[in-house]
Amino acid sequence: LDIILSDNRLYEIIDKVQKIDTFHSIMEITTGRDAFGITGKKESILQISKEKPFTNSIELRCAHEEIRYISRSIVSKYKEAIDKWKIFTSKANGGAGTLGDGKSVYIIGKSYIGTPGTVCTDSLLPFGIFDTEYEALSLQKYMSTKFLRFMVGIMKTSQNLYQIVYKFVPLQDFTSSSDIDWSKSIPEIDKQLYAKYNLSEDEIDFIEKMIKPMK
Repeated sequence: LDIILSDNRLYEIIDKVQKIDTFHSIMEITTGRDAFGITGKKESILQISKEKPFTNSIELRCAHEEIRYISRSIVSKYKEAIDKWKIFTSKANGGAGTLGDGKSVYIIGKSYIGTPGTVCTDSLLPFGIFDTEYEALSLQKYMSTKFLRFMVGIMKTSQNLYQIVYKFVPLQDFTSSSDIDWSKSIPEIDKQLYAKYNLSEDEIDFIEKMIKPMK
């Protein structure tokens, strides 16, 4: 695995998740850091953006939930995602903790829906290029599950949440045809995920104790 695991249960859970024939990492639906070629530095943002929408502007998601507006021509990369649905989440969150903290932790912060006509700075990571709001909402729920955050926690060793920490998170079908019923509550979705990956009661209890419910 090229990492050191502090508890054998971590290996056992990774093994069960990856034994599913359809396993693909959620890394496949994110480009990682600096997806759109827009720096998150405050001085740079102020130079290229405005506080209010203007003709033909698009929304720019920044750190600390700040929203500004830029010209579409500013986007130099990943242009195919501009007019699609997606999810944004922070690429750094020290306050969310790590699995080695000796207490229950969040691992990642809240995720946000990116409607068509939105991009983000390099302070955030985008996930998905979806045609429907339903898929984006399903992914947002998945990002809030204890299961996903635990799988991220296996690789998270610092405040950084770069693309690589999502290596062990299995990609799901986020449509209404999925084997997961995304209309359910987060705890109910967790139960479906535990069943899908054949986790034991001990493993489920381990995850439940390690990860805080998302606010």
